[in-house]
Amino acid sequence: ADAFLGCKSLKSYENLRDMQNSTLKVLDTLEKVREFKKDNYVVFLSHQWLGWGTPDPDNVHYRAMCNAVRSSQAMFATRTGNKARAPVLTSRRESDGGTEYESSLVAGKNVYVWVDFVSISQEHRGMQSLAVWSLPCYASVADCFVIVAPDAVHKESKSKCCHVTYNMRGWCRAEMLSKVCASGLRDMYLVGGDGTVMEPVANDTPLSFKLFEGDFSCCQRLHTVGDKKCDKESLRLPALGLYYFALTRAHDEYVGQVLEIMRAEREKFFPE
Repeated sequence: ADAFLGCKSLKSYENLRDMQNSTLKVLDTLEKVREFKKDNYVVFLSHQWLGWGTPDPDNVHYRAMCNAVRSSQAMFATRTGNKARAPVLTSRRESDGGTEYESSLVAGKNVYVWVDFVSISQEHRGMQSLAVWSLPCYASVADCFVIVAPDAVHKESKSKCCHVTYNMRGWCRAEMLSKVCASGLRDMYLVGGDGTVMEPVANDTPLSFKLFEGDFSCCQRLHTVGDKKCDKESLRLPALGLYYFALTRAHDEYVGQVLEIMRAEREKFFPE
């Protein structure tokens, strides 16, 4: 997390990978992810891109993400018995006026950040496609899921972007559904407005998890780009897998609430 806060902007996966002393952590299997999480927290940052081909041309989302990461660090550090540590003395220096102490939040060393542009290959299309279809898996294993949707303007279209437009995106809904099928609304947050405050998502937060009712770029382009397949078709099996995963966790109070909604509106969650 500390390395992410020092990036100054969203850097691509390749740029971070090729840096000396790269802080990217690659985990190849779910077993390794589970083992990793015994000593670390993972914060999943979900957002709508603000440009065509570039996610955050004016750093609007990056600034909001940094606020979310700092809030997450503080939250993890204050939880009873958690793995993150509280602020402690890390160094000191001598000055003319005596000894001055410098402290830092070492909890950041135990918090890792997942965000698409940083964590998914941007240049190798094959690896990128595999990672994109694995998004539900990534979202479901995170300890904290943050919707980053401050008020902004899309670089090319000049359209306004916020939590409402975020919620209209099909892939954003897929990420949210993945999270709630794993742990409900627990540890799910929203950074909207001016991007400075991270608020818990509640039952009355105006969000929809019906991913097949969301907007997909492939449909807007009339399936004339790429392999010409519809993303909705490709998401059918992952969606069923998420539902099955939720069923296995039906004993969890928060997941049980999500299952009630899915059952009540089954035709909308799983249209013919």
